[in-house]
Amino acid sequence: MNIFERLKSGEAVHMRKDKAYQTTALAEMSRCRKLCFTINHSEPDNDLLGSLEQELFSQTMSFSSYFTPPFQVDFGCQMTIGEHVFANHGLTCMGAGGISLEAGVMLGPNVSLLTVNHDFNDLQIICCKPIVIKKGAWLGANVTVLPGITIHEGAIIGSGSVVTHDVAANCVVAGNPAKVIKQIKK
Repeated sequence: MNIFERLKSGEAVHMRKDKAYQTTALAEMSRCRKLCFTINHSEPDNDLLGSLEQELFSQTMSFSSYFTPPFQVDFGCQMTIGEHVFANHGLTCMGAGGISLEAGVMLGPNVSLLTVNHDFNDLQIICCKPIVIKKGAWLGANVTVLPGITIHEGAIIGSGSVVTHDVAANCVVAGNPAKVIKQIKK
């Protein structure tokens, strides 16, 4: 497995001792930082933003989707973005473990998607778990999603929530930690 597959699999990786992390993974982080800098410092509605976002996400982002700058993404190659996904400004994606945003996902301002955690006994060791946000889910402003979470189809996450467990389809959750408030009738 290459380093990106290893990170997605949840394998513990020592950030300083693992040669593949030191070369390949850090090169991807550098590539993404440079592209985010360019995107975040471009004129609004710049015709080049779409192609820059495509480059950032290694051509896995639908042209019908849009991330509003400024945003930060560290592992664009570990993300997939479906049709008609919208992210408001201030998005932070720590995506080493993989992030999947399915069709119609809406992300409010200052959402954080965090796939990385550290070993409590050695903070140089990271363990990643993917985040999956299913079709039509909506995350309000200032939501934080922790590693390994799946937010199912049509779920709504209230502003300021910290999502520590999977969220069922068509549920509204809110709080820290996020808890079910109600079921949406479809």
